[in-house]
Amino acid sequence: MPTALDSFRSELNRIDQFSDRAKLVADMLEQEAVDTESGAMAARAKADAPGASPDEADFERLQADEQEAEAEKTRQAKLEWRKDVDRVYVLRLVTAFEVFLREFVIEKASDDQASVQRFLQNRVGLHLGMPLELGAADDQPDRIAACVDATCETFSNLDQASGYFRQWFGTGFLDQELLASPLADKPAKDKAIADVRILLQLRHILVHKSGIPNAKYHGALTGDQCCARLDPSAYDAPSRAKPPDAILSSPAKYAGNNTKKDDLYQSLLNLAEHIDGAYPFT
Repeated sequence: MPTALDSFRSELNRIDQFSDRAKLVADMLEQEAVDTESGAMAARAKADAPGASPDEADFERLQADEQEAEAEKTRQAKLEWRKDVDRVYVLRLVTAFEVFLREFVIEKASDDQASVQRFLQNRVGLHLGMPLELGAADDQPDRIAACVDATCETFSNLDQASGYFRQWFGTGFLDQELLASPLADKPAKDKAIADVRILLQLRHILVHKSGIPNAKYHGALTGDQCCARLDPSAYDAPSRAKPPDAILSSPAKYAGNNTKKDDLYQSLLNLAEHIDGAYPFT
């Protein structure tokens, strides 16, 4: 049976495939715009050719104007397409991570009854002896899943999710004393956490504000932690961050990556792998 981390990696692969297919559409639109512009250039050349009659020249210039306008429309369609793709990309990344966090709690707790006991004591106030009666082995994950769903507020808020892990396992995944590869030191962990906070802020503004930055968005992305993980080109001013599509396309901070979009993907995977390694299974 695949682990929570296995399933998360599989979903990231599907998101990668989605991005690749979406890029093909954008490339097709760009090629269409280029071809249309070439037609416009050819029409203008005919209009200016020696021997062209005034009527022929006017007709070719009209054709060129229409083709140039069509090329501009196609380029605008490409920009809108890329914005829509970026929105879906961000939402899918965050949803995949939320599912991973939930499934990891269930997986870890099913493997370690002491985690269930600790959670019931910390969250519900029940002090139960060991061993716990959780039914047959095959039923335990479903019982724990029901407990998670009944008691969890949200996995989309990083701090709340970490606090929930603390109630289950005694330590939250954001706690600095919890270190594991690939985030085996504080600077590496701080960078990944800042990137994930940026990703969650992008998701929030896309879902709740139609991608239009507001004061909370600017405040979050211009704070010291997030600002250190964004290129200066991601800002219109020191106190104003650019919209999500510009953030995603801004230069990367990790060596070897091209854009911030690549950084966010890498940091999200690093944090999931860190969580998987930081809470060993029995």
